[in-house]
Amino acid sequence: PVEAAAAGHSFWERQVHALMVLLLSLQLLAADDLRERVVGDFSAGHFASWGYYDRWAAAIATALVANGSIQDSELDEAMGAKVLAEASQPRFGVGDLLCVRCDLLASRWRKPHLQTPGNIFGAVGVVRKSHGPVGDPEFLAFRGDAYAAHPLYSICFKQRILWTEYDGPDST
Repeated sequence: PVEAAAAGHSFWERQVHALMVLLLSLQLLAADDLRERVVGDFSAGHFASWGYYDRWAAAIATALVANGSIQDSELDEAMGAKVLAEASQPRFGVGDLLCVRCDLLASRWRKPHLQTPGNIFGAVGVVRKSHGPVGDPEFLAFRGDAYAAHPLYSICFKQRILWTEYDGPDST
């Protein structure tokens, strides 16, 4: 047998696959309904930019809402809507130091709209500009609603912090 990791599937992709198999076996979802949702519920732009398991994760979630297995509010809460609403006010000003948080495991399937590259998680940088509140791209793409705006910042990092192999001047 081929190990799933060796086949190139990440943990979150294996979780989506397992969830799909479980929901189909428990007859909480029908394969035809999932196929329709994968093709019909999302804009062509989103469909083209999402990977295979991204599409299936979105289809599973929207199908569960459509058939009443979960409520809109439960899905929004699981996607972090409550946290977003609480975080809509700017917390940082120009010149402030901040540490970039890691993404939440509960939201790892939303990768098509991840705004922060993985090599920046845990890095400390300086706020250079505040762009004001913007709609959350995950909710805009997946739910069609910004739900709550959140602050967007431009952050400056020392190159050595982001690239351990960097051998140039100590600049940002």
